[in-house]
Amino acid sequence: MKQLVGVVTILLVIAGSTSIDPLPPCNEIISLLSPCVSYLIKTDPKPSKPCCDGVNSLAHYSNNKDDRKRICQCLENSAADYPQIDYSLLPSLPNKCGVNILLPAVSPTFNCSK
Repeated sequence: MKQLVGVVTILLVIAGSTSIDPLPPCNEIISLLSPCVSYLIKTDPKPSKPCCDGVNSLAHYSNNKDDRKRICQCLENSAADYPQIDYSLLPSLPNKCGVNILLPAVSPTFNCSK
């Protein structure tokens, strides 16, 4: 899940869309992104439509630094629940979801405060 934190944070930083809606609470953020876990642990060969929908939904908060940080922290707090995530799959997630961005390398030590 920590890797998912990095992916989502980077997606939010790069996507650049404007949000007028308030950020959903942490439990909803986890719900939006939990479908991505099956791809990131190699259970599914590609991200599901619900995974991509969740990534795209959260991208609407990319212009607000506080929202990006809160999303990252929410996911960071849930990371221990998903220790089996394969970090090498993270860079392919946006492309596989049809999001046209490039991701830098994300490591297990990704820090939400940066």
